[in-house]
Amino acid sequence: MGLADDDLPAAFRAADRTAIASQARTMRWLGWQLALLVLAAIFGVIPGDIGDLRVGPLLALVVFAVAVILSWRVASEAPSAEWYRGRAGAESVKTLAWRYAVCGDPFVSNLTRREVDLLFEERLSDVINGLEELNWRYLGEGEEITDRMREVRASGLDERKRAYETGRLRDQQAWYARKSEFNRRRSEQWGWAAVGATVIGFIGAVLRIPTDWGVDVDLLGIAATFAAAVAAWTQSKQFRVLTTSYAVTAHELATIISIRLPLVEKEEDWAGFVREAESAISREHSLWLARRGAAG
Repeated sequence: MGLADDDLPAAFRAADRTAIASQARTMRWLGWQLALLVLAAIFGVIPGDIGDLRVGPLLALVVFAVAVILSWRVASEAPSAEWYRGRAGAESVKTLAWRYAVCGDPFVSNLTRREVDLLFEERLSDVINGLEELNWRYLGEGEEITDRMREVRASGLDERKRAYETGRLRDQQAWYARKSEFNRRRSEQWGWAAVGATVIGFIGAVLRIPTDWGVDVDLLGIAATFAAAVAAWTQSKQFRVLTTSYAVTAHELATIISIRLPLVEKEEDWAGFVREAESAISREHSLWLARRGAAG
């Protein structure tokens, strides 16, 4: 019941596919950058010579060169910006589709088909034109107002309420709750990784203090580099922040479902309810974009 991704406008799928691909590229390249820095620190302490050249620093130089090339490519292609724009477009189109389908404001039930379709076209054009820098390479593959959107819109208030509750509100509430727990677990896991790096660094520092032990391996430098890489990774993923913000949004949606939705009994109250519910969903996404922009 409700709208599956295939029932949403073609513009949603275009922006969504772009966002998913750009997100994967962003995180893959960041992971490689951090891994190369750690690898360079490890290579830097490898003993041995080849003629007049030291093996460790030579290997570290090669790794650093690869890291520089990768950093230049990331800076020139800016996949993170494409990710954020794509996600903004996808979520904006999705909320338009749901408002249209369930007669939410401004697509109220007393509009004629011509009036509501033209209004949807206008609002959709505003979204696309506002994201003109996005690579809409998948745009045009499908309909913008699907048969399922029209089918839900043509149904009675009770059926639209059930479709919206199940397909939109409960689906989003479960998603935020699930993601909050996911980010909590990841925050703990990476937190322990940082603790491990600190312990290794401590041990490395202790081993290098006595001169008669003859420990020359720079575990301290490796551990410090790894700890910095962990910090950069967790900062980019924002595990702790998302744990809290997603939990708050899940709670807000649960409150909307259990308290406010049952109070809506008339068509004239429904459009405003949908507007406020969509605002709650959009608010978290706007904060997500703001945090990502600040982090980037």
